[in-house]
Amino acid sequence: MEESSQAVEGMPPALLYAYFKQVWQDDRKARDQDGFEQIPDQNEKMKATPEAMAMAAAYIELFIEEAVNRCILLAEAEGDESLDLSHVERILPQLLLDF
Repeated sequence: MEESSQAVEGMPPALLYAYFKQVWQDDRKARDQDGFEQIPDQNEKMKATPEAMAMAAAYIELFIEEAVNRCILLAEAEGDESLDLSHVERILPQLLLDF
């Protein structure tokens, strides 16, 4: 299998923050609908420092890179020329345990 020679830009922390913000808002709505008591600080906006977002982005990039590498190794061991979802399905349980 050939590796791509193109440089890959890192995940923008701003994009990751926007995703986290959406998840936090959805979680808050779900808690409100489920009848959980409101925590006093719940009405305040969730915040994350730029450093935290940069670290989260680096962690997610590492996770994805490791997943792709494991899929490549599995595909090569089986003699496959390309990756498909079955490779991801087979490496995912151990990958999640390792991370």
